[in-house]
Amino acid sequence: MATAATAAAKKPKAKPKAKKVKQRKKRLESPSDVLADFLAGMASDKAVGPVRTLGDSAYMSRIRGVLSTHSATLDAAIGRGGFPLGRVSILHGKEGSGKTTIALHLCAEAQRRGGVAVYIDKEHKLDPDYAARLGVDLKRLILPKRMKTLEDVIGQIQATIRRAKEIRKRTKIAVPIVIVIDSLNACKAWETQETKTGKKRYPAEARIWSEELPGIVEDLATEHVALVFVSQVRKKMNVMFGNDEELAGGNAPRFYASLIVYVARVGTEKDAKKGKIASAIETECKKNQIGPPLKKSRFAIYWNRGIDYEHSLMLQFEEMGLATKSKKGVKVGKLRLGDTYAAAARKIRDVPALRARLIALFYKRMKWEIAA
Repeated sequence: MATAATAAAKKPKAKPKAKKVKQRKKRLESPSDVLADFLAGMASDKAVGPVRTLGDSAYMSRIRGVLSTHSATLDAAIGRGGFPLGRVSILHGKEGSGKTTIALHLCAEAQRRGGVAVYIDKEHKLDPDYAARLGVDLKRLILPKRMKTLEDVIGQIQATIRRAKEIRKRTKIAVPIVIVIDSLNACKAWETQETKTGKKRYPAEARIWSEELPGIVEDLATEHVALVFVSQVRKKMNVMFGNDEELAGGNAPRFYASLIVYVARVGTEKDAKKGKIASAIETECKKNQIGPPLKKSRFAIYWNRGIDYEHSLMLQFEEMGLATKSKKGVKVGKLRLGDTYAAAARKIRDVPALRARLIALFYKRMKWEIAA
């Protein structure tokens, strides 16, 4: 019988435990080191791929500039100085409210800065004489042909964006481009046009915009192109309470738009000295993802020259506290401009040096850069 000592002698000796070697991990000294380590790890992950921050200069959704509306009050209400490039915007309102006038001023601004204006006139009522009075160069305004269906319009939008990208890559120069669709209501799909009258049909336009706009918005974001929809007011059926007005084209244009400006004619204004009557226009930024929302503006539209920029500038100066009106007249600082805002606007219009000086003051106070 084996004794306890013998059993202990036969038992194999336990191997000494290996000492754990502590691997020293690199200490992350600051939050920027943590972010850099995180981004490097994401970049090496094949399932995710490289990422970037919102502050990256190459971020595609960055605002690439704006096109002035030729109204100081509307530019200020938008908050950035005009309609954004690289985004979708909508001009919405009733007939005769000035939507086409604003769209034509955007075209004239793009041309003034050496850019391109594409106007898809689906309503076939664009007046060349009026456009010329607003400063549009008719020989440089592109009017695409054969825009019979919504599919044709979308094809033209995509082709314009592709062409803008080709020119930018070849010349290394990005010029402002505006595409105006006048109007969304007149853009009918091929399916709708081919359906016989009286036969029940589903809104093909809403479905097509929902399918095509995501790709258009993605391509638009990388270029200096402003896509502007003009939409007439349509009434919803059987609505007793709340807002009964709707945008054309379904929900997609409204969802993908960065700016929706509601335009309304609220009365008339008369220049007593020259006897000219203007439409008093009021706008409201119903949706604004590039500036403070729900801001309103007011300005006048004359038949012979469109938006009265100088008068709107005086109205904006009054709101900013730069202009005062008293028995001694209208003053900007110590500079007397006339007895009324209309007289001040005439003086500014007639003296180019004074006009340039006041515009520079306006842009400086708004912290904007004056586009060349």
